[in-house]
Amino acid sequence: YGVRTESGCVVSLQLTDNSLKGEIPEEIIQLTHLQSLVLQLNSLSGEIPQEIGNHLSSLRMLNLSNNQLTGKIPASLGNCPFLYTINLFGNNLSGEVPDIFNTLIIKEVMLGSNQLTGSLPKLGENVRSFRADGNQFSGSIPDSHINVLKYNEIYNISYNNLTGKVPQAMVTRDKFRIYWYDILPQNPGYGFEGEMELPAHTNTVKC
Repeated sequence: YGVRTESGCVVSLQLTDNSLKGEIPEEIIQLTHLQSLVLQLNSLSGEIPQEIGNHLSSLRMLNLSNNQLTGKIPASLGNCPFLYTINLFGNNLSGEVPDIFNTLIIKEVMLGSNQLTGSLPKLGENVRSFRADGNQFSGSIPDSHINVLKYNEIYNISYNNLTGKVPQAMVTRDKFRIYWYDILPQNPGYGFEGEMELPAHTNTVKC
């Protein structure tokens, strides 16, 4: 934790659970060699600087989870070609998610417990963990989400306003049973294409 430098340049800023308040300063975009920005478990408010990705192109890890951040997810993060983790869980972010997760090398996308709307974002084939639970997403599950299941890690889109059918490829995945309870709860428009064997207690799920 703390600040790490290399050759006189700040490459890592990790200030987890430090009771930080106020907004993320715009001056942070001047740390152009920054690779890791971890400010989770604080009381930061205001918006994420919208130009952050245009200046911090070396960013690999962005963790701003469990704060009080508002506004939109910056589309400029799509300009961070090395970004492999983005964790914005547990804030008050709103609006639609920019189309930035299907081209990056990103492996972990955590967007749960916000106020995000619109369609679920498309995901690249490298994404291993995805959370979007506890938002206001609508529409159906994109086909690109099927790839996440092959890694058998985290996939949670419960507690949204999703409708339509669970993609057939998800239904036929051998490991899908692990994930059914992270898809159906509080997405009352969802059903299944084809037949699927589920444990008996799933009959209590509204779908």
